[in-house]
Amino acid sequence: MKQQRRGDEASGRPWRDPNQPYKDADTRYGHKLFLTVAKRIGLIVPKRGAWARFVLNDRLLRCIVLSLIPPGGRVTYEVFKRLMFSHFGMAVDDDKIGSACEWCGTGRLSTLGGDTDGWLSTMLEAAGMLIRLSDSCSLVTNPFYGGEQ
Repeated sequence: MKQQRRGDEASGRPWRDPNQPYKDADTRYGHKLFLTVAKRIGLIVPKRGAWARFVLNDRLLRCIVLSLIPPGGRVTYEVFKRLMFSHFGMAVDDDKIGSACEWCGTGRLSTLGGDTDGWLSTMLEAAGMLIRLSDSCSLVTNPFYGGEQ
């Protein structure tokens, strides 16, 4: 690329970086591409209008479970939340949300209450992927098996 630049400058032609259109597209249109794809898969609602926000629907939750837990495998609910945070950066409980707020430079949120991840366990249970062993312990399972049994 340096030789191309020197050759262009020597001949009097203005030099252009061949990767510049990609860089421009990323800086100008990258967020629009993200919004378009996220709205199509249901990660951002509403599809049109103001007040866009992230949501986690049942299809995306199933995809997360399938990608984190091997077929037929089980992990505890606490381990599943840690896996969600480490793989996807999704904070769903008080501790992770608080550490994410501190990382962003804001203070910890005190208005969340104690049951910040109750919605997740409800969604997992409705999808048939949560096995409650007791009040304090639950298992998240990947009910799909790969291959022959």
